[in-house]
Amino acid sequence: IQLKPDEANGYWNKSLLKLLQGDYKEGWKLYEWRRQNKNMRGNYKIYDQPLWLGKESIVDKILLVEFEQGFGDMIQFCRYVPMLEKLGAKVILQIPKELTSLIKTMRSEFLIIEKDQSLPKFDFHIPIMSLPVVLGTTLENLAQVQYYLTAEPDLQKQWQERLGPKTRLRVGFCWSGRRDTWINQH
Repeated sequence: IQLKPDEANGYWNKSLLKLLQGDYKEGWKLYEWRRQNKNMRGNYKIYDQPLWLGKESIVDKILLVEFEQGFGDMIQFCRYVPMLEKLGAKVILQIPKELTSLIKTMRSEFLIIEKDQSLPKFDFHIPIMSLPVVLGTTLENLAQVQYYLTAEPDLQKQWQERLGPKTRLRVGFCWSGRRDTWINQH
């Protein structure tokens, strides 16, 4: 950063360090540099409507919350959408098709649009990963939202039948993200 003050990757890496250290205020602020990162720039479409970064009122406005990175990020950060609704926005949540059934389980009023579908009219847009900075997320006010997503009952039943009776602790893990993203190609 000292040698190249306009080098996005330096700021983005610093943001990740700050977030790991629990300095969410500075970490999420610096995380906005991701949009200039050469590997991530293509994730951000340019719209005629303005980017919303929390300055304008969104009362009675239609806000497009854009999918931008991976499935895990969408699953984790969709929890912020109800907060936008509490601010008065009508929210359109853009998601990958593969997550539609899961995201539909949220108890909220937003409209779901799959990533490749045409968009309805909206007033502002924001990438989903910008919501923590715009909403002022810190460790102290981190939303303790629990159970904002649930599995579909039919899928639960299918997995229960597949796995059989639960007789001991079951643990699942994911050791890799999607292979078609730049971050997993190293």
